[in-house]
Amino acid sequence: MGTFLHKLGRSLTSLQLQIPSISSLQSLRGSKLKWLVVSIVIVFALWGEVRPARTSTADSISKPSSSSNNNLVLAFGGSFTGDYTNTNAIVTIAPGELPGYTGWARPEKTLARFFSIASVKSSAITLGANDVKGCEYVIKVRCEGHRDCYPKSKYKHTSTNTNNNVGDGAGDGPSLFFLRAYGPAVVSGTITSQSCSSSSGRIGGDKELSYTGGGDTAATGCYYDIRFIFYDPGLYTIEAVLTFSNPPPVSVFPLSSQNAQQPHYEGYLLAGFPLLANVIVPEEQEKSTTIDRNNNNHNNNLCRFDDLTETSPTSAMEKARWKVTGKVNEPGYSSSTSNSPVVSKIGYRNNVNSLGINMEYQYTNNCRILPESSFRDEKNTKEEVVHVFTACGTRPKKTKIHIVYIGDSVLRVQRDMLQDLLKDVSTKDSRAAELKLEFEFSFLPLHGGYRKNQVLGPANVQEFLRDIQRKKGGADLDVDVKVAVLFNTGLHDIHRLCGSEFKDERPSYLDKTSLTSTGGSAFACVDEYRALLREFWEIVTDFPAVLKVFQTTTSAWPKYGNFGIDWNDNPQDMPLVSDFSAVFNEIAFGVLADYTGTGNGNNIAIMDGYWITHPRPDNREIGDIGKKLSHPGVEVLSTMARTWAMLISERVCN
Repeated sequence: MGTFLHKLGRSLTSLQLQIPSISSLQSLRGSKLKWLVVSIVIVFALWGEVRPARTSTADSISKPSSSSNNNLVLAFGGSFTGDYTNTNAIVTIAPGELPGYTGWARPEKTLARFFSIASVKSSAITLGANDVKGCEYVIKVRCEGHRDCYPKSKYKHTSTNTNNNVGDGAGDGPSLFFLRAYGPAVVSGTITSQSCSSSSGRIGGDKELSYTGGGDTAATGCYYDIRFIFYDPGLYTIEAVLTFSNPPPVSVFPLSSQNAQQPHYEGYLLAGFPLLANVIVPEEQEKSTTIDRNNNNHNNNLCRFDDLTETSPTSAMEKARWKVTGKVNEPGYSSSTSNSPVVSKIGYRNNVNSLGINMEYQYTNNCRILPESSFRDEKNTKEEVVHVFTACGTRPKKTKIHIVYIGDSVLRVQRDMLQDLLKDVSTKDSRAAELKLEFEFSFLPLHGGYRKNQVLGPANVQEFLRDIQRKKGGADLDVDVKVAVLFNTGLHDIHRLCGSEFKDERPSYLDKTSLTSTGGSAFACVDEYRALLREFWEIVTDFPAVLKVFQTTTSAWPKYGNFGIDWNDNPQDMPLVSDFSAVFNEIAFGVLADYTGTGNGNNIAIMDGYWITHPRPDNREIGDIGKKLSHPGVEVLSTMARTWAMLISERVCN
């Protein structure tokens, strides 16, 4: 509408300058003639505004006419096509309600302005063994007009990774993105394909084109398909954020001396974004993805082991999403402190005194994670929590569940969260006492990464697990000790192995053959991570535990969408970006193929840490920059802790 008003204003200005000549021709009927001309101008202005919404061009998006795409309504270029009525505003995040750019230092040089939207398609989709129906949106964007749009062959590498969103594969340096959509739910997007073409059949010349506009419009360009899957109807704000324009592929890190300039994080929305999409799902699907909170059969729809563990790097993204459950500024909002004027640290951490938006991690097949209220005895009793551990506590002997964590500080804060959730169940609840149930927690910190600790200390995984086993063997004969292990290594390995900050330390704990690969090629952190994971897995596989689970590396270091940070004026460099976590997780799934299974005996199951954290840069630990960028917030941590508790209850107790 803003474009229309601008056109109308210009037309009226032009008309006003011509009015004297019109009046001189028709002095008696000048007023009528003036209004006739004004009416004609308005009609032409409206036609010029409406026509782009009806004609598909490179600069506009039309509402698709095919029946399979009839649920698409988009806002683009300041105009809005179609009608939308929000009938459930209490559970919808309005456009602009989540933080975007929050103040980190970023370069002016970016390819964001060379991107445009080429097409948008939507269609119904069915996923998973439960045939869950959703709406798939594919937004094709193109980068053209600058030679850097096309990945170069500057870097030599041999990785077989083909994930186009992480810049590691046969092509070099495709752009990287942060993709998020929010409305009734918050979901992540992915890049499903990337292709490049050239009218001349070659890369667009050697000259450095200007980043201030135009450039060589005949240069090569690249297309990226951005995919979102929605399960909840309503209005969504879709964000496509360019994080790095043309970075080196992950496989060449750490960068060698001749190309040691670390790319700077950008964080600019692509031209044409954000988009607004009105998602419509079938009525039966809408009902199936709405959890019945009045269902008193607690064990009826709890998520099972297969729901909570993963089989591929993207399986978690297709299973669940963050569903909005309440907003402080909406009618009908209710909480135990809804009328309190007090601002507290715990209230800020729980979004009550900060964003004012509450969400729950809900599965698309309608299974439930144990709610936090069941642990904390707020509105319900702890009957449901005690119930899932019943099988452990009704045996002749007392049961002690020894919960073991091996990993970085993210696992430490997860331990703290679960310890807090279970403390009343294990120490104060009379039912737990009747069940003869006890919990014990142990944590081995891998600060500095797995390899550094194994060689230099202070932590050593074999010694730690041997100590756990000795304690189990020396336990009281009347106590049945069950051990469950959750482990990870990732963020510290990325920081220590892939960046330049700690390069002088690496020779002290890495073998010379690792630092120089066969044939004299440069050391690659992805190769070292693959090797250390195999070693780590062999150690854990040999350890006798009832349950062994690897947690994928979290989506750390979010800049876009994070808030409450006193940013420094220095740039945020690679490799401290979540794309490295995605690459390392793909490596982990490949390495773990020989070890994955049900988590029983010698098998290792996989629990998601990446997709549950990726769309939630708004929920991070409060504190300094390091904590904010490294640790999830309490809303996310609570869900991760309760998921782990449910895995324990099913495999250890049942």
